[in-house]
Amino acid sequence: MSSCSKHTTSAAHTPPKDPLYSINKPLLHFNTFLDRCILEPIAIFYLRYIPTGFQECLQNFLHNLSEPAIAFNQACQGNWRHSIASLTRLLHNSFWGVGGLFDVAAKHNLPKRTTSFGDTLKQWEAPSGPYIVLPLLGPHYLREACGAFFDWVLNPGALLSYRPLWVVGANATTERANYAPTMRQIYSTTRNFDDLYIEFKNIVDQKAGVHLSEDIENDIF
Repeated sequence: MSSCSKHTTSAAHTPPKDPLYSINKPLLHFNTFLDRCILEPIAIFYLRYIPTGFQECLQNFLHNLSEPAIAFNQACQGNWRHSIASLTRLLHNSFWGVGGLFDVAAKHNLPKRTTSFGDTLKQWEAPSGPYIVLPLLGPHYLREACGAFFDWVLNPGALLSYRPLWVVGANATTERANYAPTMRQIYSTTRNFDDLYIEFKNIVDQKAGVHLSEDIENDIF
C-alpha cells in the first residue's frame, strides 16, 4: 500500500464515493490532534476518578434532556407507543427523578430508548448525502449531521435559549467516555493516518447503513 502523501487531491483523483476527501482529511487531522491532546485525557480522568454513581446520574440527566427529541422522532417514525413512553419518562424523571438525575421511570417498565432525526430521515428514505468530517463534531454523512442538528434544536435548553457551557462540556465528556474502548482499539491497531481515515469511515458507513465499497480504499491509495 503506497503512502497517501503520493495521492493527489485534485478533483480528477477525488474518490467518487468520497468527494470531500481533500477537505475531510485535514479536518480529521485536526480532530484527531484535539482528541489525543484534550478529549482523550479528560475522558480517561472521568472514567478513572469520577465515582460511577455520579457518572450514572450525569448520564441519566443528559438522556432526560434528549427525551423530547426522542419522542418526536419516535412519532415521526410511526412508533407512537414509544413516543408516548418517552414523554412519560421525561415527566417521571424530571419530577420524581430530581431533574432527571435518577431514572425512576425505568423501574416502572419505561426503559431508555434512543433514536435520532437521522434515523427518521433514513426511514423516510432520504439519501445519505456526502461523507463529511465536521470540526469538533467528527465524521458523519450529511443526513446524520442534519439530523443531529435538528435533535439539538429540540433539546429543552436550546428551546429555552438556555444552554450552559457545563452541559455542553458534560455531554462531550460522557460521549467521549462512552467511546473510549473503541477509540483506544482504533488508535492501537491503525498503522498510520490513512488507516485511521478508512477505519473511521467504515464505522460511519455501518452506522449510517451505507454499503462500504473496497473501491473507496483503492481510489484513495
